[in-house]
Amino acid sequence: MKKLIPLSIGLIILLPLLCTSWASDNDSPASAQPAASKPARIATTPPPAPTKRTIVDLSGRTVIIPAVVNRVATSFPATNQMIYMLGAGDKIVATVTSIAKNDIFVKIYPRLAKISTPFEGAEINIESLILAKPDVCFRLPTTDAAIKSIEQAGIPVIITPGFTDAATLKDGLRLIAKVLGPKEEEVAKSFCVYYDNNIQKIGSVTSSIPKKQRPKLYYSANNPLNTEGKGTLPQFWAEMAGAVNVAAEAGIEGSFKNISAEDLVKWNPDVILAR
Repeated sequence: MKKLIPLSIGLIILLPLLCTSWASDNDSPASAQPAASKPARIATTPPPAPTKRTIVDLSGRTVIIPAVVNRVATSFPATNQMIYMLGAGDKIVATVTSIAKNDIFVKIYPRLAKISTPFEGAEINIESLILAKPDVCFRLPTTDAAIKSIEQAGIPVIITPGFTDAATLKDGLRLIAKVLGPKEEEVAKSFCVYYDNNIQKIGSVTSSIPKKQRPKLYYSANNPLNTEGKGTLPQFWAEMAGAVNVAAEAGIEGSFKNISAEDLVKWNPDVILAR
């Protein structure tokens, strides 16, 4: 009996403690009330992507165009070369007849022979242009009536003034790239750096050549008796390359000017550059 007494005493002491602990656990607020639930997340729908954007063209006109441009019409020959250089040639869906019939250009880009040609000189075949479904139309400054006729067909018109030197050429390229998209903008940026470096490299050599030692150059534009004179990109190229543009020297100004065979014989160029 003496050995059992401590055990009994221990049980008597522990029992109230166990009961107290059990009661305490069951009377606690945590067990009496359900745990607070987390607020439910409300699903949100992202705003729709914009379908339009605004472009200011090189004539200062504000034009609203699609957010994504996949189809373009080009009414000026040089615009085609720029778009192909930017890697977006497949976006051209309408162009000028002279480009679509240029054997060399078509050999490089066979697709050109199959696309619409609504532009013939100053004439526009609106029906043909509409059927091509362009998102935008690139155009040189022309009459308000010509621009209005395209816009009335629901096609935004982007004006790209004629390129007369390196600065205007780069401005035009950057505008075209901005219309086409971010990928094309990156290509345009790289090209402008490349172009500037080459101009500097060539100019450092040719700028010191005396005029009398420079070769006389005739630039053949649309045909053998069509040329470009003062205030044109070919004139800038001739000077940069260290040549004398015989048409400019004879007083010809502007682009795509017709001359006579007698003029060409009289100017007696050392070099004829045909495009």
